[in-house]
Amino acid sequence: MRGRPATHSLTAHAAADVMRIRWLCLAGLVLVLGACSQGAGATVVPATVAPATAAAASPCLDVGDLSDEASPLATELQGILDALKAGKVDEARSLATSAEAGLQKLATTVGTIAPDAAPLLLAAGTDLESAVKAFPQGADLVDKARKDLDDGYNLARAKAC
Repeated sequence: MRGRPATHSLTAHAAADVMRIRWLCLAGLVLVLGACSQGAGATVVPATVAPATAAAASPCLDVGDLSDEASPLATELQGILDALKAGKVDEARSLATSAEAGLQKLATTVGTIAPDAAPLLLAAGTDLESAVKAFPQGADLVDKARKDLDDGYNLARAKAC
């Protein structure tokens, strides 16, 4: 009969292992379903989730979207400088108007996730507005707007996914 208790002990351990595996599968399923339904409402996060996992779920900016919005603005700012050098004030004014609107939109986009970046982007728009009033001068203000855009972009990029 000595063999029987050993089998019983092995069976008890196997049953405990099966229960642990089921618990891990259930916990994994909860995490996966929670990640899939982020925008669908409240997410149940088990108390056993590590703080690093909870931090990873914090909001962030899509680096591709951020770049897609900022790149045309940098191009427009360079276009303003080029137009001013060529004496094309109307073209510079048109580009500045477009860039101001783009900077406002970008500041709104990044404002909730990277609040330290938004004021720099808005300042770039203000710099452009002042530059337009000074056209055909004002290249220094356009350069300042470019620096504000670069600084704001770098702060926002730090919050990118």
